[in-house]
Amino acid sequence: MHPALSLLLKLRGRARWRRMIAGMKTVKGAMLVIVTGLFFGCMILPNLLLPIASSFSEKGRDLNAEMVKTAHDRVLAYAPLVLLAFSLAAIGTSMGEAAIYFSPAEVDFLFAAPFSRRELLLFKLRQSVRNALFAGTLFAVVTARFSASLLNAWLACVLTLLFMNALTLALTLLGQLITERAYSQSRRMILIAAVILIGLGLWQALLAFEGRGPLPVAKAFAESPAGRVLLAPFTVFPRIMVAESLAGAAPWAAIAAAMIVGLFALAISLDVNYLETAQHVSQRVYERLQRRRAGGGAISAVTIRGATRLRLPRLPWLWGVGPNLWRQELLLLRRSQGLMLIAVLMLVVGGFLAFNLREAAAKSEYLVPGLILGGLAYQSLLASMQLPTGFRGDLDRLDWLKSLPLRGPAIVCGQISGAAVLLSLFQALILIAAWAFFRRGHEVFVAGLVFLLPINWLIFGVENLVFLLFPYRQAATTAGDFQFVGKFLLISMLKAGLSCLGLTVAAAGGILYLIVPSLWFPLTGSLLLLLAIDGAVLYAASLAFERFDVSLHTPA
Repeated sequence: MHPALSLLLKLRGRARWRRMIAGMKTVKGAMLVIVTGLFFGCMILPNLLLPIASSFSEKGRDLNAEMVKTAHDRVLAYAPLVLLAFSLAAIGTSMGEAAIYFSPAEVDFLFAAPFSRRELLLFKLRQSVRNALFAGTLFAVVTARFSASLLNAWLACVLTLLFMNALTLALTLLGQLITERAYSQSRRMILIAAVILIGLGLWQALLAFEGRGPLPVAKAFAESPAGRVLLAPFTVFPRIMVAESLAGAAPWAAIAAAMIVGLFALAISLDVNYLETAQHVSQRVYERLQRRRAGGGAISAVTIRGATRLRLPRLPWLWGVGPNLWRQELLLLRRSQGLMLIAVLMLVVGGFLAFNLREAAAKSEYLVPGLILGGLAYQSLLASMQLPTGFRGDLDRLDWLKSLPLRGPAIVCGQISGAAVLLSLFQALILIAAWAFFRRGHEVFVAGLVFLLPINWLIFGVENLVFLLFPYRQAATTAGDFQFVGKFLLISMLKAGLSCLGLTVAAAGGILYLIVPSLWFPLTGSLLLLLAIDGAVLYAASLAFERFDVSLHTPA
């Protein structure tokens, strides 16, 4: 690689540290970095420190060995399936574009510089290796408790990330050797073949289900002829993780390294003029980042072909709420990849839980409905932070909203109601399907249908209220912006805390059960309290909207 590119990598590494240190010179910046460090420390370090601390006693060593032994079969069964899913997603979607993504500054300066295509590709590969080493170290700390050796866990995580990057890079560059139509057809044929093999493997694996859980199904799928073909390159990395010693992991690590080196060598040896494609990819990725910064959320960063043709009938005036509500729902449907992602995730998780909880539902009438309602509430909390709706989605149009001849409560009600109504309709379909499937806990399902819209309205109302008080862009302005991560964590905790506080106050209506021992009486009291809290959130958000100064409070 050219010495200038090596120097550039070194200077960029120094710049990240200087940026973080400069951000800590103020009290606010230091506090945000400390909060970020504490958050990730609490998430990651216990998985590393607990096995070390428990290894000083004989009982602790036995528990560690038992945990590693218990995780052995699960890692071998599930990890290859996860890697296969990510590989198919990289082939079938735009995830693989990240392999040849260059930032706008790199496109402007490096593409015009006297560097060859292979030198720029080596520059990109060195970046990928450095990122894999850093991310693999974090994953190794998280997964160290399920491996017999920290070094084995580190090797497995780093080599897995390098293999996924090498695979997507090689496939992307191979696609440049053929025409776009042929590449699309070949990619479609690969996906169809994978789906057929997965179907054959599942048909054989489901015979091993018999209500005993997903582990026998995953093992049977891996042992089927179709599963062996699909999972052959992905079973190497879990073997490194579960090896009992470094000597046992060495042969598998050598095989993994050979596959990675072979894929990288294939990518470098291809004489492909990928620079024009990389420029278009970089432009698309940059546009997605800009949409995220505009307030659309992570799941609105990818557009859907043909979504702009979706239409909705006009809503009535409704004291000024109708037009804004119609606009919010139309924008949300046109950027509907967020709802599609949530729908697919909920259907997969719901179907998996439905088959595994049928026995529990037969023993307890209210267990499964309660779990379903809790999952929907958690889904609403995540959706409020990610769906491209409300004032966060209209961050660059707040001046236009404030110029409308409408009262503040009408505008705020329209901004909140768009996602709340649409998500409530989708969740109502899930509840009705679960009700028809389990045919038990009728009172809980009816109460859930009644409470869906008020709870979603509260959660989205709190989201918009906190955003008007503490506005921020959805994506960091620069890489390694630890202050942004800390601010995002604090604001997310504030939103979750306020939402849980409102739901707790509303649940106080259950005290009425002590006066009148009837289920519907306390539920009615809780519903009235929840509606009152929704009105208070609407009033507070209206005040915050009226006091929001676009020239002063809009984040850069």
